[in-house]
Amino acid sequence: TIVVGAKDKETAEYLQNIFMNEVFRVYISPDVLGIELGGALKNVVALAAGIADGLGYGDNTKAALITRGITEIARLGIAMGGHFETFCGLTGIGDLIVTCASMHSRNRRAGILIGKGYSMEEAMKEVKMVVEGVYSAKAALALAQKYQVQIPIIEQVNAVLFDGKEAGAAVKELMIRDKKLENSDLAFDQFISSHIEKSRTGVEYERTETRIFRHIRICGFGTINGKRKCGDRAAKTFADQRGTGNRENDAGGSGCKIPW
Repeated sequence: TIVVGAKDKETAEYLQNIFMNEVFRVYISPDVLGIELGGALKNVVALAAGIADGLGYGDNTKAALITRGITEIARLGIAMGGHFETFCGLTGIGDLIVTCASMHSRNRRAGILIGKGYSMEEAMKEVKMVVEGVYSAKAALALAQKYQVQIPIIEQVNAVLFDGKEAGAAVKELMIRDKKLENSDLAFDQFISSHIEKSRTGVEYERTETRIFRHIRICGFGTINGKRKCGDRAAKTFADQRGTGNRENDAGGSGCKIPW
């Protein structure tokens, strides 16, 4: 499965029609910049994942690196004009997962060697193939400085590759960075209220109003005859607009957008 990026839809569909068949699925996208950035920057994060493997860290560490890594890739990519959706797709998180997890990945293999104490030059000689992440790391750091974007994982990869920093020290520095929200768009004061109300039929339910990424989801639910019931549909407006769902609808029904 691949994604074809093209400036115009006609070109994208032309290539899609040529290559797509029962064993090779082709999607199309107009976000050429986002596709290119995801494909380049994922190699730097894969180096970091390999270094973690070489240091003896496990699956949870790698999962955290992949998750925070795609955050950094998207942060820089969006600042440069890419689209968030692209970094959530095949050329973003999809490509990143396989490159961080596969032993066929040159970048991961080089990272493993660096984590075991090899220098960058020694690791590249051992892999005997181009390790793209080494070159992308420098470019990513320069772009982050230009666009004033924080990329702490990629910064530490650069320090290990080019400044002689010990891999273990780089991990420690990442862990003791300033305390932060996981997502700056999801602040605590955006969770407006949660309290018990009564529906028109007198049944108590909990109303929770939550702002997520400038959207507001409003849902009231309760239990009637042992079945969970759901209230107002999630509003898609930027204001406190409430939906018109029926509180007597079953959970997951047409009046509810919240997956229980």
